[in-house]
Amino acid sequence: MEEQPGQPIRPIPGEGIPPTPSGSVPPSPTPPPAPPSPPGPPPKKSGIVKWILTIIIILLVVGIAAASVWYFVIKKTTEVAEIVKETEAPVSTEVPVPTDEPSAEPVAPSEKWEGKIREALSNGKVELTINSISFENKIVSTTETGDLEAETGYTYAVVDVTFNNVSDESYTVYSGEDFYIKDSYGKNYKDVEYGEPIERCLGLWPEISSGDTLRGKIAILISEDASKEELELIYDSYFDDELPYLVIKLSS
Repeated sequence: MEEQPGQPIRPIPGEGIPPTPSGSVPPSPTPPPAPPSPPGPPPKKSGIVKWILTIIIILLVVGIAAASVWYFVIKKTTEVAEIVKETEAPVSTEVPVPTDEPSAEPVAPSEKWEGKIREALSNGKVELTINSISFENKIVSTTETGDLEAETGYTYAVVDVTFNNVSDESYTVYSGEDFYIKDSYGKNYKDVEYGEPIERCLGLWPEISSGDTLRGKIAILISEDASKEELELIYDSYFDDELPYLVIKLSS
């Protein structure tokens, strides 16, 4: 076809387009990009923070309560101390006036006086004499109280004693507590019998008037293994601990 002068050239269909291989599908157009997804919900706060805050609050409450209690205790203690101080009697500043009369010095409680059997020994108020001693496994009763029999391995030391009251007032003997026997090993025997079936027993609470004499027997349970030649009878007044105690050797 001849080109006519002055007419625009029209493209021939198919010209200028690259050929498509036989049997292939032309490429599809590229899709536009997807819009951005909306932001998710913010993350939840950890439960640890909540527990920490709770513990701090509890500690604050406990601390305040403890401080209040201590303040109350200190306040009350101070008030009591002031009351006691106010009620205390003032110390006397008076100087005792000396007298010409000498004062009697009390006897030391630990002081002891020693003696022998059948010899009178005085503690300042009474004279004590051990008349005799015998050892019996069984004390036969002459009344309806029944016999007194020692346990196996033990025997009774039956002691005949005499008290003479040399003081100006009556004197009471506490038989159940005043007497005991000590052996060579330092062991004390305090299981004392003072009543029936002991013949002419001393009794529990004999009271001796001034100038009077009292005689009786007691029985003290001791070990059969104790050396009879080294026994000591100790008399220590239960009612007057300022008196010296008497130690009497029971061997002849």
